[in-house]
Amino acid sequence: MNLINVHTHIFNLENAPDDFVGGFVPKSLRKLAVKIIHNKLARKLLIAALKRLGPGSQRLASFISVGLFKRQEDIFEDLRSNYSDNSRFVVLTLNMDHMSVAPPKNFFTHQIRDVQLLRQKYPNRCLPFYSCDPRSGTGAELFANVKEHVVHRGNGNDGAFIGLKLYPALGFYPFDRDLELVYEYAANHNLPIMTHCTRSGAYYLGRISGSMTRPDSFCGYPMSYKELEGWDMINFLTLRAGRRTKNKDFCDNFLHPLNYYGVLKHFEKKGKKLKICFAHLGGVPEIKKSEKVSWFHMILFLMRTFPGQVYADVSYTLYDKDIFDELVGVMKDARYKDQLLFGTDYFMTLKEKSEASLVGDFTTYLSEVNAMEEFRKMAGENAKRYLSSGVFECK
Repeated sequence: MNLINVHTHIFNLENAPDDFVGGFVPKSLRKLAVKIIHNKLARKLLIAALKRLGPGSQRLASFISVGLFKRQEDIFEDLRSNYSDNSRFVVLTLNMDHMSVAPPKNFFTHQIRDVQLLRQKYPNRCLPFYSCDPRSGTGAELFANVKEHVVHRGNGNDGAFIGLKLYPALGFYPFDRDLELVYEYAANHNLPIMTHCTRSGAYYLGRISGSMTRPDSFCGYPMSYKELEGWDMINFLTLRAGRRTKNKDFCDNFLHPLNYYGVLKHFEKKGKKLKICFAHLGGVPEIKKSEKVSWFHMILFLMRTFPGQVYADVSYTLYDKDIFDELVGVMKDARYKDQLLFGTDYFMTLKEKSEASLVGDFTTYLSEVNAMEEFRKMAGENAKRYLSSGVFECK
């Protein structure tokens, strides 16, 4: 089956700051983890030991092994090996230059250059998104970078990016004033935007500043919209961060799905439409929560409110078979079935399952409940519509 996987990663740990690993291990083990990552012999011994400790540790060993590949191309080839030759992959870059006090070994520009070369080599298989962070310059500078990298210059042999990636958990809000010009460009060219939307994953590791509790928004705060009354929202008038505030918890404020309501409304009032996919459907724990406090239900609300503009993908959630029935319900629901996309979140998911098992378990279940037609729609027709724009036609 030829699929379009709209959510994959191929960056390696050289593209991330040292304490990136800290987001995946207990705080007491972070310093040790960093030392191990930087010692070649220690890495080999750790991976060898993990492989002997059982299935869970073996999966962690796979995750570490892939993350330590020297080249992004190696990771992409590992991803491709799990699919048919004609399958395509959205490669989501990640700007981690500002997530911590400690800079990455290779800055974002290095990551971007490698991905451009990969797109040139696989113009019909590698479909990269350019990561946007408002702290990487002024709004005008960020806009200029996006225009430089996301342009219509042919069939992909030039290494052009086809969409935009947001990862607010790294320390910014999606309504940041310096993102307005980028959104405008995206709306004008119908560019697809992918945003991280789950409480798990990498997050900002630096100091929580005052501007993070009173952010500058180009479209107001969610609580200013009467249509959102009754939903669980952030009150930016009372938001505080004390010395005991954990970064992991505070970063949920950056990620809240309703932060995008004003962004979408702002451009709707200007007669323009954005195209945003909420990755992970809010995350497995949110899918299991009751409606008004659940990010999952907030995303469904946005999909109903902005049909044709708001999409969601099932990436990472596929490790948990307990939510398959809920996912099938959304896949078959006329209100959402055109806006749901297939993605896995490779290689992040290797901590849970192999890529082959992740996809195989899900499609086996879908076959049993007669939902393969909906799956083909997610991984085909819907993905093509989402990815097609003024700079790229996904056939």
